[in-house]
Amino acid sequence: DAGTYKCVISNATSSVTSNSATVTVEEKEDVITITTQPKSVTCTEGDKVTLTVEAESDDENFTYVWYKGEDVIADATTATLAIDNAELTDAGTYKCVISNATSSVTSDSVTVTVEEKEDVITITKEPQSVSCTEGDKVTLTVEAESDDENFTYVWYKGETIIADATTATLAIDNAELT
Repeated sequence: DAGTYKCVISNATSSVTSNSATVTVEEKEDVITITTQPKSVTCTEGDKVTLTVEAESDDENFTYVWYKGEDVIADATTATLAIDNAELTDAGTYKCVISNATSSVTSDSVTVTVEEKEDVITITKEPQSVSCTEGDKVTLTVEAESDDENFTYVWYKGETIIADATTATLAIDNAELT
């Protein structure tokens, strides 16, 4: 219906034309409503982190752009942002801008906190008890695993530290009764 309109008024003896009037029709803005905001997350290094935003509008042909701080995250173009193996550097503030042909909306900013993973040491082979005779050679061995296998070993006899016993194997060259 956009255009220029005028009216001609007439009677039996004359006619007159009105001034022109312009009707301008603007495209109705399609408002995008966020129905589910992303939520802040606290995780440990190595965890999977998922941020999700949901929206609705008459035109749901959405484009999604995720940001960490003010920086666009490359290839983060869906309603879900997945970080498969969280690192300490993934910690920060995230948001998503959702757009369609006529409008855009920005989600709430949320915080991703990544805590340092505690490296757990697991003993995979315990030292085995041994019976021997005085003067025999005795060897005790322990085995362990963890993400960081740069282990430090300290052997004890009772509650006393054994000097220079700093490897996975304890060798007693000449077993004594004490």
